[in-house]
Amino acid sequence: MPSLGLSRLREGNGVSLEQIAHQTKISIGFLRAIEAEEFDKLPGGLFATSYIRQYAALAGIDDRDLLSQYNLRIAPPKHG
Repeated sequence: MPSLGLSRLREGNGVSLEQIAHQTKISIGFLRAIEAEEFDKLPGGLFATSYIRQYAALAGIDDRDLLSQYNLRIAPPKHG
């Protein structure tokens, strides 16, 4: 799967990870995991999707593609 380039998009919108962490109270570690698309490092369930939505909203990114990537990686489609 190609990378979404989240840090580049966020920086292009003039937003720092520190700003997002301050406003959302989400740890920098989790925000970095989102940007690296290392979704397995996020807490599970509703926490992960909430963190992704909050990150996307403050970073100025449409959350649909990001949530789609998340869902594909945590529950890949079954073939066969």
